Amino acid sequence: IMMNSFCEKFKDRNVIDVIKQQYNRHPCTYADVLLKNGQLIPRETALTFKDDLCTQERIDYIIVLEKKHNINHYNNNLNRFNNGNGNIHNNVPIIGDSKIKEFFVDHPLISQLSDHYGVSLNLDLH
Repeated sequence: IMMNSFCEKFKDRNVIDVIKQQYNRHPCTYADVLLKNGQLIPRETALTFKDDLCTQERIDYIIVLEKKHNINHYNNNLNRFNNGNGNIHNNVPIIGDSKIKEFFVDHPLISQLSDHYGVSLNLDLH
Protein backbone atom coordinates (compact mmCIF):
# COMPACT_ATOMS: atom_id res chain seq x y z
CA ILE A 1 0.00 0.00 0.00
CA MET A 2 2.83 2.38 0.88
CA MET A 3 4.58 1.86 -2.48
CA ASN A 4 1.29 2.36 -4.37
CA SER A 5 0.80 5.68 -2.58
CA PHE A 6 4.39 6.65 -3.32
CA CYS A 7 4.08 5.73 -7.01
CA GLU A 8 0.86 7.74 -7.27
CA LYS A 9 2.80 10.90 -6.33
CA PHE A 10 5.36 10.33 -9.10
CA LYS A 11 3.20 9.41 -12.10
CA ASP A 12 5.64 11.14 -14.45
CA ARG A 13 8.47 8.85 -13.32
CA ASN A 14 9.37 5.19 -13.33
CA VAL A 15 9.57 4.23 -9.68
CA ILE A 16 12.20 1.54 -9.22
CA ASP A 17 12.35 -0.42 -5.96
CA VAL A 18 16.04 -1.37 -6.01
CA ILE A 19 15.89 -3.76 -3.03
CA LYS A 20 12.91 -5.64 -4.46
CA GLN A 21 14.65 -6.00 -7.82
CA GLN A 22 17.87 -7.17 -6.14
CA TYR A 23 16.10 -9.85 -4.06
CA ASN A 24 13.22 -10.58 -6.49
CA ARG A 25 10.81 -10.19 -3.55
CA HIS A 26 10.00 -7.84 -0.66
CA PRO A 27 12.56 -8.89 1.97
CA CYS A 28 11.71 -8.56 5.64
CA THR A 29 13.47 -5.68 7.42
CA TYR A 30 11.43 -5.51 10.65
CA ALA A 31 10.02 -8.07 13.11
CA ASP A 32 11.85 -10.94 11.45
CA VAL A 33 11.51 -14.57 12.51
CA LEU A 34 13.54 -17.73 12.96
CA LEU A 35 12.31 -21.25 12.35
CA LYS A 36 13.02 -23.29 15.48
CA ASN A 37 11.66 -26.78 16.05
CA GLY A 38 9.12 -26.23 13.29
CA GLN A 39 7.79 -22.99 14.82
CA LEU A 40 8.32 -19.38 13.85
CA ILE A 41 9.78 -17.39 16.73
CA PRO A 42 10.76 -13.70 16.87
CA ARG A 43 14.36 -13.10 15.84
CA GLU A 44 14.59 -10.06 18.13
CA THR A 45 12.43 -9.21 21.16
CA ALA A 46 14.20 -6.49 23.16
CA LEU A 47 13.77 -3.62 20.68
CA THR A 48 10.68 -4.60 18.65
CA PHE A 49 7.22 -3.63 19.88
CA LYS A 50 5.44 -6.66 21.36
CA ASP A 51 2.44 -6.31 19.02
CA ASP A 52 4.77 -6.33 16.02
CA LEU A 53 6.67 -9.53 16.87
CA CYS A 54 6.73 -12.05 13.99
CA THR A 55 4.92 -9.72 11.56
CA GLN A 56 7.83 -9.85 9.08
CA GLU A 57 7.37 -6.37 7.66
CA ARG A 58 9.34 -4.42 5.13
CA ILE A 59 9.93 -0.82 6.23
CA ASP A 60 13.26 -0.02 4.54
CA TYR A 61 13.54 0.95 0.88
CA ILE A 62 15.93 2.29 -1.74
CA ILE A 63 13.93 4.00 -4.47
CA VAL A 64 15.17 5.32 -7.81
CA LEU A 65 12.96 7.83 -9.62
CA GLU A 66 13.60 7.86 -13.34
CA LYS A 67 12.06 10.27 -15.84
CA LYS A 68 9.70 8.35 -18.13
CA HIS A 69 10.78 10.29 -21.21
CA ASN A 70 14.43 9.44 -20.54
CA ILE A 71 15.76 6.68 -22.83
CA ASN A 72 17.66 5.18 -19.91
CA HIS A 73 16.11 2.39 -17.89
CA TYR A 74 17.09 0.28 -14.96
CA ASN A 75 18.32 -3.11 -16.13
CA ASN A 76 18.17 -5.61 -13.29
CA ASN A 77 20.44 -8.09 -15.07
CA LEU A 78 23.25 -5.53 -15.22
CA ASN A 79 22.31 -3.80 -11.94
CA ARG A 80 22.84 -0.39 -13.50
CA PHE A 81 21.25 2.21 -15.71
CA ASN A 82 21.85 1.83 -19.42
CA ASN A 83 20.45 3.11 -22.68
CA GLY A 84 18.84 -0.15 -23.70
CA ASN A 85 21.76 -1.54 -25.68
CA GLY A 86 24.15 -2.05 -22.77
CA ASN A 87 26.08 1.22 -23.18
CA ILE A 88 26.36 3.27 -20.01
CA HIS A 89 25.43 6.95 -20.26
CA ASN A 90 27.86 9.28 -18.50
CA ASN A 91 25.09 11.43 -17.02
CA VAL A 92 23.43 8.74 -14.88
CA PRO A 93 24.56 6.84 -11.82
CA ILE A 94 25.68 3.25 -12.06
CA ILE A 95 23.70 1.26 -9.52
CA GLY A 96 25.65 -1.52 -7.82
CA ASP A 97 24.58 -4.16 -5.36
CA SER A 98 22.01 -3.37 -2.73
CA LYS A 99 21.95 -5.30 0.51
CA ILE A 100 19.99 -5.81 3.69
CA LYS A 101 22.15 -5.05 6.76
CA GLU A 102 21.01 -6.93 9.86
CA PHE A 103 23.32 -5.44 12.54
CA PHE A 104 23.54 -8.58 14.69
CA VAL A 105 25.59 -8.43 17.91
CA ASP A 106 26.72 -10.98 20.46
CA HIS A 107 25.28 -9.53 23.68
CA PRO A 108 23.24 -11.08 26.52
CA LEU A 109 20.48 -8.43 26.39
CA ILE A 110 20.07 -7.70 22.69
CA SER A 111 20.63 -9.63 19.48
CA GLN A 112 20.88 -6.68 17.08
CA LEU A 113 21.65 -2.96 17.20
CA SER A 114 18.29 -1.81 15.84
CA ASP A 115 14.70 -3.01 15.84
CA HIS A 116 14.89 -3.16 12.03
CA TYR A 117 17.49 -3.91 9.43
CA GLY A 118 19.16 -1.29 7.31
CA VAL A 119 19.68 -1.19 3.56
CA SER A 120 22.78 -0.21 1.66
CA LEU A 121 23.54 0.57 -1.96
CA ASN A 122 26.79 0.89 -3.86
CA LEU A 123 26.43 3.88 -6.16
CA ASP A 124 29.06 5.06 -8.63
CA LEU A 125 28.56 8.56 -10.01
CA HIS A 126 30.21 9.43 -13.31
